[in-house]
Amino acid sequence: MSAVWTPLIAIYNQDPSLLDGLHVPTAAELPADIEYIDPIPELSDADLRNELLFELGELQPVYSDPKVLKQMVELWSRISHSNFVLLWQTALYKYNPIWNKDGTYTETRELTGNELAVGSNAVNTTVSTDTTTSGSESTTTDETVTHDVTGYDTNSMSPAYDDVTDGEGSRTTSGTTNEESALLSQGNSRMNTDNTEEETITRKEQGNIGVTTTQAMIKEQREIVTFNIYTYIIEAFKKRFILQVY
Repeated sequence: MSAVWTPLIAIYNQDPSLLDGLHVPTAAELPADIEYIDPIPELSDADLRNELLFELGELQPVYSDPKVLKQMVELWSRISHSNFVLLWQTALYKYNPIWNKDGTYTETRELTGNELAVGSNAVNTTVSTDTTTSGSESTTTDETVTHDVTGYDTNSMSPAYDDVTDGEGSRTTSGTTNEESALLSQGNSRMNTDNTEEETITRKEQGNIGVTTTQAMIKEQREIVTFNIYTYIIEAFKKRFILQVY
């Protein structure tokens, strides 16, 4: 005596709520820290159930009792749903399909000594004149011209050198060189106690770096496009609940 053949569609007709526990992923379930295509397509539970019945309706389920099958479908759907969400997420990433490099490169290096880049343009000149007269015999004029500079990354002024004219003649005096003066300007955060600093370079690197040809990447993109979350869920349902005997 052969077993009674009860197809899935017949069990569904006995209890139309048989597949109510089967749900598709939703946009609200996707991780929020990833950039996705816009707009994100909306999936439908009704579409999933209808397509599942269309493909598997004439096949025999493992459980022929509607109550048992419904409970098993609900349980399976709950424990599998997070996987369905993550798989659907992979089809929604926003990216350029013919790029194999898309990121930001950051390099930090320590600069010392002559590597320090300093601007030393004189932007201000101050003249101080001191005249002394003694009767009608002699007149002595002392004049000091102070040249100020700024560092390349600050607006603060610092003395660079002085031109001094007095009884001893003309000469230039300076407590620091132009470079040192600029480094010592107030507000220059690049200067530290051991005359070193860090420089950070950030750049974007995008495009095809030649490891994979554009044609090969297009071919791979076709495989990604053919992924369908409805088809995946139905195939998983088939393996779990349908007898693989024809």
